Amino acid sequence: MKKPKCLFVNPPVIEKVAERFSFISMPLAILYIGTFIQSQGYEVELCDMNAGQEPVFSDDIDIVGISCDTVKYTVGMRVAKAAKAAGKYVVMGGTHPTFDDEATLRSGYVDVVVRSEGEYQMLEIVQQFEANGKVDPSTIKGVAWLDGDQFVRNPPMPFIKDLDSLPIPNRELLDVPRYWKQTRSWLGKFADPVYNISGSRGCPYDCSFCIVTANYGAKWRYRSVDSIMQEIEEGFYKYKYRTFFFTDDIFNASPKRAMAISQAIIDAGLADKIKWTAQCVTNIFVKFPEVVEIMAAAGCMGVIMGIESMDPETLKDYNKTATSDDNAQCIRLLKKHGIASMASIIIGHPKETRESLQATMKYMCDLNPEMLWINILTPYVGTTMRREFIQSGRLLPNLSWEDYDISHVTFKLDHLEAWEIEVTRKAMTAMYYTRPRYIMENLPRLFFGKIPTPVVKQAAC
Repeated sequence: MKKPKCLFVNPPVIEKVAERFSFISMPLAILYIGTFIQSQGYEVELCDMNAGQEPVFSDDIDIVGISCDTVKYTVGMRVAKAAKAAGKYVVMGGTHPTFDDEATLRSGYVDVVVRSEGEYQMLEIVQQFEANGKVDPSTIKGVAWLDGDQFVRNPPMPFIKDLDSLPIPNRELLDVPRYWKQTRSWLGKFADPVYNISGSRGCPYDCSFCIVTANYGAKWRYRSVDSIMQEIEEGFYKYKYRTFFFTDDIFNASPKRAMAISQAIIDAGLADKIKWTAQCVTNIFVKFPEVVEIMAAAGCMGVIMGIESMDPETLKDYNKTATSDDNAQCIRLLKKHGIASMASIIIGHPKETRESLQATMKYMCDLNPEMLWINILTPYVGTTMRREFIQSGRLLPNLSWEDYDISHVTFKLDHLEAWEIEVTRKAMTAMYYTRPRYIMENLPRLFFGKIPTPVVKQAAC
């Protein structure tokens, strides 16, 4: 049998989400899978619809793999339908198909769902296709499939323990200039093309609204510092990128490792040549402030943090470990070292009231992070919160998966109507970014890197 050729597709972010997060970065999910399959001797093509490409199901393509989360799922299914109509073997993976596998398969457009990490499941699929011209999913761990009309979910594939065993993503599989032209981050000094790097998988915190722990496991697994530096240097020297983003869900999960990566950037002579951003947990910085100091020295320009709420009971319900005091201390610490705070909060908890919304807004104005995302609580498939909402009958009927875009309410609240939350999110965002204090203190930092005067606690908005 001839070696099969694979096409891996990244569906586009729907327009209403793209309006809020107006950056396009290289799709690491299909890039990792594609690179791994290519490293095993198979021909691979990638199609990033988010960067303006359209999939072509040419005669030489045997297997089509589609990776998607919830907001991409509807478009992903349209791609699957077209691929199936073209006679291809269709594989679907990503966070949504992993936890909505039966419905995905019963669509009739998907042959097998790869659940959670997909490198080794995909390799077995390709190898079987090469050997037999078909796939027997019953022999592959970590997949779901239909045996006639019977839905089957196989035992899970063990998570990859040694992430260094995976090849560094081969960016040559992508049209890299597309990302130079189209990638734009948020504001000011963040507005450059971004080279994204995944340095770890898994999360031990398991927030009730988040899918990461269920998808990648509670054990935090990480790549070596040498591996990370190899990828940074490739981005800097080969592809001429100067701005990097660590997509790790918790970059500072290990303070020692965060410091080691920062020191390696300094030792490589890149600290004054690159700028970078990472997602971090606030209470770890409060406990280990020395991590912030060396990250700043290594060129870190921004930290993304999930503040979520100021209410202790809500934080407990979300299974958050950081307190409102941790968040305030962390933002002051970051400002001290010239690192921008990029905070996200969640509104629309089932017990949300007008008073709690006002208190949240005042809290965020007092904290005054350089950037703020206000998201509506969204119970994604596979999360603890969704299971609770199903049991309590809260989920709203007749919704499209595209409504799960963190801009729409998808469940019943106790005290407020859905439209009140949706309108309030827009109003809070507009109010936050047009405050005199924001304009005077934060904009100079974002655009010119100037350090504003110290924040006075409980300052007016």
